[in-house]
Amino acid sequence: MPKTSRGTTMHPISLREVNVVRTSDLTPGMRRVTLAGPQLDAFTSDNGLDQPAFRTDGFDDEIRLVFPHPGQSEPLLPVQIEGSVRPADEGRVLSRAYTVRRWDPARGELDVDFVKHGTGVATTWAERAEPGDGIHFFGP
Repeated sequence: MPKTSRGTTMHPISLREVNVVRTSDLTPGMRRVTLAGPQLDAFTSDNGLDQPAFRTDGFDDEIRLVFPHPGQSEPLLPVQIEGSVRPADEGRVLSRAYTVRRWDPARGELDVDFVKHGTGVATTWAERAEPGDGIHFFGP
């Protein structure tokens, strides 16, 4: 048993669409992508479900970024249900988990850091990301 413990907080999982506002290379091997958009506030999903504002309370909260499958231009998105998401009917959703490095609720921005390690769906996206590019994620 650990000498200290911290409580676990579960937040509803919402599918959100955001845009790249800036990118910066932190080191030759690490890129930070800053994301923002109106769906970081509370909103109503396309299927009429009210979604809470984005929040992250812990150092280890993660989001899952959703990417198009190779050869596709648009991602296959999960389906929003009450308090969570479920897999798409059409097939497997291509997503990768990332820790939120910074959340600034006053500015409505969140930072995600990517290791530049050659090829891969997420690192390739991060290398090519430019302000204005859109991406979906699901998380708190």
